Amino acid sequence: MLAAARTVVAFGIILQVAGFGKLLVIADYFGAGPLLDAYYLGLVIPTFLNGVSAGIFQSAFVPAYVKARARGDDATARALASVAFSWTAVAFGAVAALLTALRSVALPVLSQSTSPDTRAALQYAFALLVWTTPLNAVADAGALLLNAEGRFAAAAAAPLLNVLVGVIVLVAWRGNAIDALVWSLLAGLAAQALVVLIAVRDAGIRLRPQFTLPATLPRMLRTIALPVLLSVVLGNLIPAFVQMVSVRAGTGAISAMGYASRLHNSLVQAVVLSVSVVLLPHFARLIAEGRNAELRATLERVFAATLLFAVAALVLVAASGPLLIEVLLEHGHFTAADTQLVARIWLALTAGLLGATWGIFLVRLFQAQQHIWVIFSFGCVSVLANVAFAFAFLPLWGVVGVALANSLAYALIMWLCHRRADRTLGRVLGVSAHGFVARTVLANLAAYSAAMWWENLLERSSPLAVLTGQFLIVAAANMLVARTPPLSVPVTALLRR
Repeated sequence: MLAAARTVVAFGIILQVAGFGKLLVIADYFGAGPLLDAYYLGLVIPTFLNGVSAGIFQSAFVPAYVKARARGDDATARALASVAFSWTAVAFGAVAALLTALRSVALPVLSQSTSPDTRAALQYAFALLVWTTPLNAVADAGALLLNAEGRFAAAAAAPLLNVLVGVIVLVAWRGNAIDALVWSLLAGLAAQALVVLIAVRDAGIRLRPQFTLPATLPRMLRTIALPVLLSVVLGNLIPAFVQMVSVRAGTGAISAMGYASRLHNSLVQAVVLSVSVVLLPHFARLIAEGRNAELRATLERVFAATLLFAVAALVLVAASGPLLIEVLLEHGHFTAADTQLVARIWLALTAGLLGATWGIFLVRLFQAQQHIWVIFSFGCVSVLANVAFAFAFLPLWGVVGVALANSLAYALIMWLCHRRADRTLGRVLGVSAHGFVARTVLANLAAYSAAMWWENLLERSSPLAVLTGQFLIVAAANMLVARTPPLSVPVTALLRR
């Protein structure tokens, strides 16, 4: 399990770096304007459908496939794989065709409050972008099948080819406006799906068109897949809603949200990829063996590590975010005004990092406890909170208010999850955790002051020196806090790892 986690994390980090390289190219060519707004709006529905597709595959196919393989029932496993791929390709291909036919209905909804240039670009892009749905669904299905077979490297490497092909097409077509964005994405996804399918074939898995459904489907849907599916739908509604409501803040707002979300999600995915993969089976094992005291101690240490990471990230984004964005993105069509707006949105999103990560880890606990309908209820609250907060904050702070609303919703869900964990396990956080919170806050306030002093001292004469110094200041402060209970990790151990 640990070897697989290391493989996934390593490729995940490389993918984040490669994806950020593509983001730099997009920023240089398009900045934050109507064309990029149209591109992100055109992806709202496909992104939602792709998330639902992956959630269905994870909840309905992967456990059944792994169980059949563990029994040595290869015939059933192969039949499951063929059925899953057949339905994925046909169903999402049909959805893409339906969306293309009904674009006259979908486009007015997506293009509300947009400029004429954005509407014109969206009119063209939407009919092509919807076909990313079946490509993405097949690529994700193949990757999950490879993971189920223990071939993590092949599944994790395919998205890298997606980015590489996408950048090549983007650079080659840079003078073709929205075409460059659309076709670079389609070409990248096609390459990714092809590589995944080749890897599936090389693994000795022969897929055949098959559309029969198992007789146990009604019971499976009622007991497991239905609540998981509903939770997946709700979870994917939130990013779609954030994109849609950002349009109301004016031209360029959804593009700025896209840049900031890309920066923010790199932090979230770094934590989730490295920790969440290990936590779920560990929680499940402790629960199965009735080791509740050890489970609470584990949760307390995970909270301490999460708090340290989230507060340190908030300080770094507050102190270094504008300069980092200026150095990396402020070229070509990306202006100084874009830098300031993206920096504010990024900071607003980072304010919700603790709620997002700790909430996710507690959801893993509920998954291990098989409290599926509890997770669904929290998903309902999350959607309602995002909608209420976004429409309350949008008139006050524009697109930054939408980002703050998302962070506040994460904080609310984290609080609800925490209360639920306390009721089922007993008090999760003890006295040492409360002291750790105080030390973390004080240390990072001091680190922020020192980081700003360092920037003023150098007067931005060397941006690299400013950014490096600020990072080292914040890292040093948090390493000292990490040595204290309940985390109690020595500095030498942090440096070794």
